[in-house]
Parts: sequence; structure tokens; C-alpha cells
Amino acid sequence: MPKITLKGYLVDKTCAATHPTGLDAFAHSHSTACTVKFMNGGIGVVSDDTWFPFDEKGAKKAADLLKDAKATRGLMVAVTGNMKGGVFAVSSLKEIKP
Repeated sequence: MPKITLKGYLVDKTCAATHPTGLDAFAHSHSTACTVKFMNGGIGVVSDDTWFPFDEKGAKKAADLLKDAKATRGLMVAVTGNMKGGVFAVSSLKEIKP
């Protein structure tokens, strides 16, 4: 299966679930501190108004990235991997400039 790369915003599951519409607009201004606070409940990327949950490996990569993130709001990332069983199996994750 070929890998795909999504570009979007790193957002925790709790906040993504409370904004079922207009996710892109919300994610653009979502605070990195909030993502850190709620990331243990699940983390993923918002791309094209859709939240893609990360697998366990992806969640660990996101935790590492969040420690050194430059953005305080709207943390934009490029994530590469595959969708498997409703989760995004992450092979690489990096912060990018919006």
C-alpha cells in the first residue's frame, strides 16, 4: 500500500470531537498547550475538515514533536503513513510552517 502524506493541524481527540463542523477553522487557532493537555485521550491531524486519529506509534511521535514545537497556536504538520482500520499508521511526522 503506498504511503500518503497529509498536511494539517495537530489536534487532540477531545477538542476535535467538540467541533464537528468547521474543523479547519478551529484547528488553525487551536492552542498547542491544549493539545498537550488532552493528548492522552487521542491525537491526530485535521486535514480538509476531517480529523484523522493516529496509531500508538504516531501518538508517541506527536508527543515528541509537541515538546519542541515552535507554534503556540495552529501547529501545522506533515504526516506520512497509511490509513489502517480507521487510524492513521504514522511513519513520519514533522512540524511545517503554515
